[in-house]
Amino acid sequence: MTTPAKPRRLGRFVLVASLALNVLLAGVMIGSVVSGRAGPPRSFVPQFGPLGQVLTKEQRAEVGRDLRRAIRNAGLGRPERNDLVRSVVGILEAETFDAAAFTAVMNDQYANLDGLRTIALATISDYFNEMSVEERRMVARNLAERGFRKGGPKDRGSEGE
Repeated sequence: MTTPAKPRRLGRFVLVASLALNVLLAGVMIGSVVSGRAGPPRSFVPQFGPLGQVLTKEQRAEVGRDLRRAIRNAGLGRPERNDLVRSVVGILEAETFDAAAFTAVMNDQYANLDGLRTIALATISDYFNEMSVEERRMVARNLAERGFRKGGPKDRGSEGE
C-alpha cells in the first residue's frame, strides 16, 4: 500500500511559501533600513488608531514630543537603528553569508519594534492619566461619535437588541 503523495506535496508547498514570505518580509525590512526610510519620519505624529484621531492637533503634537523623547531615552533612536543597518550591511558584504548573525540582527530589529510598541502604549497611557476627568470624558465622547459611525459597533449592537 502506498502513501498518497498529495499531503506531502502540500506540506512542501506550505513550507516553501512560508519561507518565501519570511524572506520577502526580511527583504522589505532590510530595504527600508538600508534606504533610510525605517522608523518614523522626522515630523512623525503618532496616530494611535482611533484614539489619535480624536485628539486635537495640539494634543497629538504633545504626545508625539513625549513619544520621541521616550524613544531616545530608551536607546531606540536613530543612532541605534543606524547601528543595525551597519550590522546588516557588514553581514551582506561578507565573503560568506552568516545566517546566524543575520537572524540575530533581525531579531534585534524585532525586539526594537516591540520596544517601540511598548513605549507608545506607555506614552499614550501616561498622557490620558495626566488628563482631567472632563478632558478624558471629552476624548471618550469624541471616540464614541467617531468610532460608532455607520457600520461600527453601535450599528451592529442595535440589531441584536
